[in-house]
Amino acid sequence: MRPSGPEDPCELVYGFDVFEFTAATTPGALVAGCAGDFQGNGSRDYVVLLRRDVDGRYVPHVFLRRGRTFDVVELEPHATDDSAWFGPFCQPKPQAGTFQPPDFEGTGERVRVPVVGDLFTVGWWTYYWRPDLKRFEAILTTD
Repeated sequence: MRPSGPEDPCELVYGFDVFEFTAATTPGALVAGCAGDFQGNGSRDYVVLLRRDVDGRYVPHVFLRRGRTFDVVELEPHATDDSAWFGPFCQPKPQAGTFQPPDFEGTGERVRVPVVGDLFTVGWWTYYWRPDLKRFEAILTTD
């Protein structure tokens, strides 16, 4: 049985004790994440793919900076087959504050999504922060 309370060795383990964020150019680095300011509040946030032990699926986890700590948001993957997923890839907030995904149906009408922060893409989906709902939304951007 593990001890509980102040003597619990896991009580003081943080994300940076487990993960080391490095530049993609670092030899031997395993890159399965990227950084950006997803909420548009000037903080450096992170998104990483982590594999769940229960079912082996790769799940995007967003680490939103809150001062010296992080809030962790687990995003349910959209794809049914995540074995060929790519990403995450971060992209800066568009200059005009509006994201325009590709027009897959060929209608010529492009969806316009207002965004407050940087975006990231995992698989076929691009995620952005919705401050009015206090959560991430996703939009299909690759087919």
